[in-house]
Amino acid sequence: MFFKQIRSISSIVAIFVISTQAGAAIQCVNSSGTYGSVTVTVPSASGCTPNAGTFGGIPYALVDSGSCSFGFSPAASATGFYFVGVGQNVGETLSFSLNGTAYPITSSEIDLVSTPPTTPGGLAESGGNLIATGSPGNGRVNFLSAPSGGVTNLTVTQTGGLGGTGIAVCFDDAPVAVSPAPIPTLGEWAMIFMASLMAMFGIRRMRRSK
Repeated sequence: MFFKQIRSISSIVAIFVISTQAGAAIQCVNSSGTYGSVTVTVPSASGCTPNAGTFGGIPYALVDSGSCSFGFSPAASATGFYFVGVGQNVGETLSFSLNGTAYPITSSEIDLVSTPPTTPGGLAESGGNLIATGSPGNGRVNFLSAPSGGVTNLTVTQTGGLGGTGIAVCFDDAPVAVSPAPIPTLGEWAMIFMASLMAMFGIRRMRRSK
């Protein structure tokens, strides 16, 4: 009976996880707020203007000769985590860091095909950074090597100072999957049961001896 209850509870948990994941959505953000299960913090800073506007339906912050930091609590899932930049001018360079560590991008992470909200192009990788080779440079960076435990911070730094770049960060708003605590196996349950019996018999014997 006990093990039937365990199996029943496990089924309920599995159904809950599946239904939670099914309700997840990709959010593209440019400012502080709560999106699904994730709270985002984008503080204003020198060279960074959160909530600067929208472009083709995508909200963007403006980074111009400075850095914009996006904080995520709890950590945003690495799956479906990407960056969108629009209006980057020739010669402007964007560098990235994830969770406080420099993240050099690769050319394979630059997506010039499925990038909303406008015609992509004019971007390339140079020294691990995103550089505009045409104007405007519009594109998407997929962080293929983002930390598997999730992203707590993304910082985007722009150098070049030729007018600024509109930026947004997109992520799956579902909670990061957490490995469930291990459930004792049948053998472990038997050991626990035997240890409990031995303790009970020991206590009973001590009482009799007194």
